[in-house]
Amino acid sequence: MAKKMICLKTERLYIIPMTEEELEIQIREEKDEEAKKAYTEMLQSCEDEPVDYLWFIPWKIILQENEKAIGNAAFKGPQNKGIVEISFSILPSLQKQGYMTEALSALVDWAFKQRDVYGITAETAPGNKASQRVLERNGFVMYANGQDGPRYKILKRRFFKTPIIAGVLLVAGILLGYFIPEFNLLLSIGIFTGVGAIFGIIVDVAAENRRKRTIG
Repeated sequence: MAKKMICLKTERLYIIPMTEEELEIQIREEKDEEAKKAYTEMLQSCEDEPVDYLWFIPWKIILQENEKAIGNAAFKGPQNKGIVEISFSILPSLQKQGYMTEALSALVDWAFKQRDVYGITAETAPGNKASQRVLERNGFVMYANGQDGPRYKILKRRFFKTPIIAGVLLVAGILLGYFIPEFNLLLSIGIFTGVGAIFGIIVDVAAENRRKRTIG
């Protein structure tokens, strides 16, 4: 199955999913046994669930200026009850320069554009203040303590469509009533605005019900 080609671009970075071939090389060259095991599990998940491979494969964080990889990030599988989890790391020599904050922002935006993703979590070591600051700068808040340390989360902002739909139909009503003499202007505005408001409310309620069913 052909994999989706994707590249997230920020002011200074490219964030690109590894290919499975690149991940195989990473596994062969990895010296840390725990990391090697984690990468191996990622590769197996990519092979088992190719449709969702972007939720398993590591994403490379690359400097635009020299196209050098400076870190990576990875989700820990597709959404479960509307929630996905993310982990990330960057070369120690390039910390405290805002790169990871920039990369995480792009990945959060991407994740929230995917269907049924309403929240993102992350877990850090208790003393990992740098990672905690990266999360906090991206709007994450601490909500619990996990096995390895503090857990953070961010929820997708609810976007209500009622004002937009009502506004569009209001303009349509004005144009219709103004340019077509057979339509009364005020009546046209009232009908179109009312229909837009009702339709918008139906859309927003359906979206909120789906959100509640997904995240509980």
